[in-house]
Amino acid sequence: MNSVNTGKTILSFADSVQRAGDMIDYQKFDIIFANSNAPGGDILKLKERISDDGKIFFLSSNDSDYENLKKSGELCFHKYDINGKFEELLSYA
Repeated sequence: MNSVNTGKTILSFADSVQRAGDMIDYQKFDIIFANSNAPGGDILKLKERISDDGKIFFLSSNDSDYENLKKSGELCFHKYDINGKFEELLSYA
């Protein structure tokens, strides 16, 4: 796990779905950005592990993963849609 303290916000990074799940079990996160291509497990299972007031946003660079996430009803952004839309993304938080 890597962490970066930006003064107001602490960003944490996980290198796998399993590691992200372990981190969620250990501490509370307000917003989670989950890469659909992350190795080590089912990315959708992370949603079951976050607190009720936490938010999870799925990011995908793979068209089929993106379509499957959207069909499941999850909030998902395709990597080509995210450029210049970070403020819009944060408005969902």
